[in-house]
Amino acid sequence: VYQVDVVSWGLGTVAVKAGDTPAKFGAIYAVNSGLVDADLGKATTTATDNVLVKGYFNREIKSGVWEVFIQL
Repeated sequence: VYQVDVVSWGLGTVAVKAGDTPAKFGAIYAVNSGLVDADLGKATTTATDNVLVKGYFNREIKSGVWEVFIQL
């Protein structure tokens, strides 16, 4: 198991905000504010107040964890 700070291209896994239901090839957003949301840094499907990530959800690994493809 590797933990990295930055992925600019390739596959990786992310924690998904509780209550979100990603879909294969769906857009990824990063929760941007800990003041607004306790899930700071997690992946989400919600665009509002979050940051678009260039890539897509690929497949669910387990509950709350998805494999994503990131493209620079």
